Amino acid sequence: MALIYPALFGLTDQEIQKIELVRPFCSRMHIDIMDNIFVPNKTSGSDRICEVAKNYDIHVWLHCMVQDPLHFLDVLCIPQGSLVSFHIESSSDFFLTIKKIIEKKCLAGIAINPKTALHEIIPLINNLDHIVIMSVNPGFSGQPFLEEVIPKIDELIAYKYMHGYTFKIGIDGGVNASIISLLAHKDIDYYAISSAIFQQADPYAELKRLTALVRGSKR
Repeated sequence: MALIYPALFGLTDQEIQKIELVRPFCSRMHIDIMDNIFVPNKTSGSDRICEVAKNYDIHVWLHCMVQDPLHFLDVLCIPQGSLVSFHIESSSDFFLTIKKIIEKKCLAGIAINPKTALHEIIPLINNLDHIVIMSVNPGFSGQPFLEEVIPKIDELIAYKYMHGYTFKIGIDGGVNASIISLLAHKDIDYYAISSAIFQQADPYAELKRLTALVRGSKR
């Protein structure tokens, strides 16, 4: 069964209020961190990750859409056990960044943009707990799901089982009820979802509906 992580655009007071909209049904959140360099957008409140996680008792999936994720990891306090994803397209020392995530007792992951070929991440796979397929171009919420990434999802799933890997697979971008249904029979572990939850009249009810949908998916 896949898990849904409602997605926040940084940790401003306005974004934190969204957590209240889906409580007590939600125990996990996806948090986007952007630097206005890697993507043309910037988030704030990244210094509040531990505080918010503790106050709301949530499990964090931290998505670092930044040019230098190693710097962010050096300065940020991140709850132990969090999922931490950074981009293969960044300028980071990938192995050192993964090492830093593990030192923080978090789960290391790579995110890959729609136009990036899967072979770019193959040298890192032995060191990863999860891989995130971006199904939109990163930087802005509300974009439609790019169906051209589906062959990449299939390729990653096939590679995983061909080589006996156990990493988890996440999808981030444009996911809604129809996309969950489209991907229902694929081996996907995590969905990051923002607009399809928080732009609805009743985010709590919509999260429950989407959760019921992923629970009903056959794997």
